[in-house]
Amino acid sequence: MSLLIVAGLIALAGIGLLIADPPTRSDQVMLPTKLPPGLAASEGAAVAQKEGFAEQRVAEDLTTGQTPVVDPQVGVSARTALLSLGGMAALIATMVGSTTITATDLSLVAILEDVGSTAMIAPIMSVWCAGSLVGGFAYGAARRTIGPLWVLLALGLLSIPVAFVENPWWLGVAVFFAGLALAPIITATSESISRRVPEQVRGEAMGWHGSAMTIGSAVGSPLFGAVIDGFGPAWGVGSAALLATVVAVSGLVAMSIRRVHRRRVLEDRFGDAA
Repeated sequence: MSLLIVAGLIALAGIGLLIADPPTRSDQVMLPTKLPPGLAASEGAAVAQKEGFAEQRVAEDLTTGQTPVVDPQVGVSARTALLSLGGMAALIATMVGSTTITATDLSLVAILEDVGSTAMIAPIMSVWCAGSLVGGFAYGAARRTIGPLWVLLALGLLSIPVAFVENPWWLGVAVFFAGLALAPIITATSESISRRVPEQVRGEAMGWHGSAMTIGSAVGSPLFGAVIDGFGPAWGVGSAALLATVVAVSGLVAMSIRRVHRRRVLEDRFGDAA
């Protein structure tokens, strides 16, 4: 029944997108026909200095949806951008985040089975999803973008307390806070990956993101399932949360070192030029 509900919601979302038909490329976005005063003055100056500019501007306004915002590039691929340090960091954050989610899912079921509260599995999972819903809205309402490694760090730290509680009521509290980073890790990683590639290959980039999610889930299920069988349910979510925390901190440190190195190189270069 749950899968039918999920399938129905996915179908409704698809129908909503078909009806709304939002722009998916920058060349589908309508340019404003009336510019703010400052831009209008700048454009007026450009018209006065460049012959044919006015005709070009009118043509752009009349061909709404055809404005060549994106320059065509031959042989553009998402691979180059995603195999850079930043791209690899986003992909690794995706895989580790997916692994942590899978391990938490398995551990919650095992914890409740151990304490004889299998009837609480569905309510606890619902609380976890509610936390994810709240976290998703909070992330979407944020005025500034939060990097995927920071969100992965939050996921790891917020998931650690789940390993230390067995009482179903306290477990519900713990999983709610753990769920706060659930939707944001998926959103932050996909946003980071899509932003790193030209828009004409974002479909390919989303394929990379989906593959990273699948790999993380496929690896996490047997790996942390074995940890749960060998050491107990608490070790499943605890070790996964610790892994997410370590990976996030390592990535943030590496990115910080890289920024410092780049800054020093630029300072040396421009300092010598001065």
